[in-house]
Amino acid sequence: MRTTKERGKIQKFLCRKCGKRFCYDDGFKRKQKSTETIIRSVGLYVGGGSSLRTLAEYLDLSKNTILAWIFQYSNLLYKFTSKFVPTIIQKINLDELFLKMCNQFFYLWDAICAESRFAFFYFSPTRRNKDAKELIKQFRNAMLMIFDGAFQYPAVLKEMFGVWWYYHHTHRCKDFKDKKHNNLVERLQNFVRSKTRQRRGFKSLQTGIIQLRMLFIYYNFVRRHSAIKMTPAEKEGLIDYYDATNEKKRWRFLIKEATKQSVIVLCIFISRGLGQSL
Repeated sequence: MRTTKERGKIQKFLCRKCGKRFCYDDGFKRKQKSTETIIRSVGLYVGGGSSLRTLAEYLDLSKNTILAWIFQYSNLLYKFTSKFVPTIIQKINLDELFLKMCNQFFYLWDAICAESRFAFFYFSPTRRNKDAKELIKQFRNAMLMIFDGAFQYPAVLKEMFGVWWYYHHTHRCKDFKDKKHNNLVERLQNFVRSKTRQRRGFKSLQTGIIQLRMLFIYYNFVRRHSAIKMTPAEKEGLIDYYDATNEKKRWRFLIKEATKQSVIVLCIFISRGLGQSL
């Protein structure tokens, strides 16, 4: 057993082939703080909408430490969750949100599935047709697309799917009185505003993407939607949490599974490299 100050006792294993001892990587390996502290910090920052300074003072941690955890698990979880994408979408709502940080406008292109509430996003510094295309590529199998009066979507959809498809599988909301309005995606944007209003982290495109990735991972895989009584990923049948009954357990489950998948990929890469060298 390996005894640590914060994490307690950790089981050590012995490799019968090389004779070296190792510890199982559950996503929190070589961390000085306990697993409970790390999950609480990530969960409160992403889901709670707390500012970095307030959270650091409340948990008695360094701001750089919490931000390093956010960056690390954002990259890890994004590689893992990006593989889980709905295959069949009946109706989806599209819109865009303006985020002004450091006297510069950034554009969050977002969309949400009407049945499962699964959300998609693309973050860019410009508002062009190519940016709208990057968003639509993520759900190009949708049967019906609903959007507002933005001028980018008609041109892009006609280019990608053809004129006939555009007039039979899209609906453009010209005013709020329209019955097929965009309330679903507007609610998603209010959620994003509530989590990003207190922060100053969008100082560059890179930091904005990292934080928004974690926010959409939280929305799709951790947060239970009040309308469907489960997470959007569970509604789509993409993942099964078993006994993960709260957000803290779901964060732990995702980090553990993402770490396990990354270790498997690394082992395959190393074995192929050794095989080619031999």
